[in-house]
Amino acid sequence: MPKPSNQNSPDTEAGHRSTHRGSALEKPADAGETRASSSAPSTEVFALFGVEPEIQAYAMAKYSRSALSMKESLREISTQKAEKFLNTFYFQYGHRSIADLAHLALAIERLSILAAIELADEQRWDGQERSTRYQDFRKSGYFTPDFGSDDDARKLYQETVDFLFAEYDALSEHMTQHLINITPKPADMKQDAYERTLKARAFDITRYLLPLATNTSLGEIVNARTLEN
Repeated sequence: MPKPSNQNSPDTEAGHRSTHRGSALEKPADAGETRASSSAPSTEVFALFGVEPEIQAYAMAKYSRSALSMKESLREISTQKAEKFLNTFYFQYGHRSIADLAHLALAIERLSILAAIELADEQRWDGQERSTRYQDFRKSGYFTPDFGSDDDARKLYQETVDFLFAEYDALSEHMTQHLINITPKPADMKQDAYERTLKARAFDITRYLLPLATNTSLGEIVNARTLEN
């Protein structure tokens, strides 16, 4: 009489299938853990906000000699520490590259277009100036240099600039109306957008009458080293 098989025996075929099936499940799990470990983020990028330029320069300069993270450096740096550091390494030792790390945002208003051209000629700054192409400069005013006691020169200067502004004013109005007369409004364009577009086109034509003494404004972001030079 055949001996009945033991279904619970670990030596049975079913038992062996269960063991192999378990091994097969374990291998993908190990591979998945390896992939997760290798793809875990290791690089951290963050912006610095509300940090004084001197402290920012000090904290970044510390990367050269310190293994501290930026967050750790900022927590331990005070204004007094930054001032002492800059006095020693920047002013006394002459490490000018430190000033490259201190960036300042500046707003400069009511300066002449000529002065703005001089500032914008510096290639190591980023910024934006008021556009004579898109804005009406009729009420901007203008810069009057010091003529000393030469009243005749001052009078001639003011009369010339006032004349150019009057011509700019009249031609801007005429050119805007002319463009309206010859340029139909597209059906899908709103009225205010249509008028704004034509005014900008008119200013683009008449802006060449604006004297270089016309007041303008600009904003710039620049490092301390560029300002020093």
